Amino acid sequence: MQSFEFLEHTADVKFKAFGKTMLECFENAGKALNATMCSLESIQPKVSKPLELEAENAEQLLHGFLNAVLFEIQTNSILFCKFELKIGELKSGRMQLVGKMVGEHSESLVHEIKADVKAITWNDFYLKKTPEGWECQVLLDV
Repeated sequence: MQSFEFLEHTADVKFKAFGKTMLECFENAGKALNATMCSLESIQPKVSKPLELEAENAEQLLHGFLNAVLFEIQTNSILFCKFELKIGELKSGRMQLVGKMVGEHSESLVHEIKADVKAITWNDFYLKKTPEGWECQVLLDV
């Protein structure tokens, strides 16, 4: 199973990410977001940022996760190559994501930044279970 693929779009960047589990789909979506900006192979695991999120459902949790990744990229200039996450359901019924994002500051990267992502949109956004596992689709405003 491939981890993610970029789709044709006239103005922005659109991708699908896949995983055998919901967790793997989240991690691959995070990697696809970073791959939009820079080659993943050029990012070294030098720094780690903790992450803890809650949301009403899995789709909102994924959107929040991607926004958290983008926030770190935009405010702290860190690009990520790896995500170590756990997803669970709280007693309240809300979904929770905890873990860490691993990468390096973009100033120390060898390769150029390919695109500047401005936002994670809700346009064409989805997360769903498929016969093969999980799939999400994301449209990035660039």
